[in-house]
Amino acid sequence: MLLELQPTLVIELGTFKGASVLHMAGLARQHGLETSFVCIDTWLGSNAELWLKPEQRETLMLRGGYPTMYRQFIVNVLAHDAGDRIYPLPLTSTGAARLLAHLGIVADAVYVDAGHEEEEVRSDLELYWKLLSPDGLIFGDDYHSRWPGVVRSVDRFCKEQRVKPELDLRGRKWLVRKSGRAEVKRGFRRTRA
Repeated sequence: MLLELQPTLVIELGTFKGASVLHMAGLARQHGLETSFVCIDTWLGSNAELWLKPEQRETLMLRGGYPTMYRQFIVNVLAHDAGDRIYPLPLTSTGAARLLAHLGIVADAVYVDAGHEEEEVRSDLELYWKLLSPDGLIFGDDYHSRWPGVVRSVDRFCKEQRVKPELDLRGRKWLVRKSGRAEVKRGFRRTRA
C-alpha cells in the first residue's frame, strides 16, 4: 500500500511503542519515499484490557501508577534513526483531528489502530475521513470477531459512505479508498458496490 500510494503524509492513530510506524518508516526510507508520519496517541493505554489484566498492564510500563510507554516509543524511534520523519502528537484522536483540521493538514493515508470499541472506531473514521486527500485511503487491522466494534464500525462507515472495503481477512486488515477508483492490489480483495 505504501509503495503504491507513495504518500507525503501518513497519520497513525494509536502508536503504542511504535512497531507499525517504524515498519512503515523503514519501507519509506528503503524505497526513497519522502514520507512523514504523525503519530497520535495519549500513550496511556487505549482499552480496559491493558489496565485489567496483570500481564497486559505490564506493557503500560507504569511508574508511580502512570504509564511511561511514550518514553519507550521515543527510544524506539531514535534506535531506528527515524526521528527525521516521525512526529508524535500526544493527544486523543478527537483532539488531534480538530487540531489538524484547524491547521489545514491533509493526509494521504490514515492508519486507524487506537481504540477498538465501536464508538471510538466510528468517531476516528468520521473525523479522519475529512482529513484525507481526495485520492487518500484509510486503513487498519483487527478486522476480526475478537474486535466486533472494529468490524461493525468499518462495515457501517463503508455503507454510509457508499464505498466498499478491501479486505485481507487472513491478515485481519481493511482498507478504504476515498476515490474508489483505484485498482485491486495484492493482498486485498476489492469488493464492488
